[in-house]
Amino acid sequence: MMNREAEYAALEKEQRRTKKMMRAGVISAFCGGGGLAIWLLQRIFSGLTGSENVDNAIDSISLMLMGYTAVIFVTFIVRRAWVLKADAIMKYAVMPGIVLKLLMDFNQ
Repeated sequence: MMNREAEYAALEKEQRRTKKMMRAGVISAFCGGGGLAIWLLQRIFSGLTGSENVDNAIDSISLMLMGYTAVIFVTFIVRRAWVLKADAIMKYAVMPGIVLKLLMDFNQ
């Protein structure tokens, strides 16, 4: 009886992990699509903002979103066990650092 409960607990843990990995993949896909759309719109309507700083910031944000998607995709292909770690590092360390750098450069 005890062994069956342990198996159910392990199965639930694996299902939660798989659900988190799929959620990270879906968020990554939306970020990549949004980044690509922003980048293409920036190219189509290049003179719309009228500011070089704003154009550079939009380009950097779109490239950051596409880079996040690329990192998650490559991590999923190479090492599936590292997807959640790569997702957390990108979301909570790399991307906020890039946004802070953009804000600091934009205010100068």
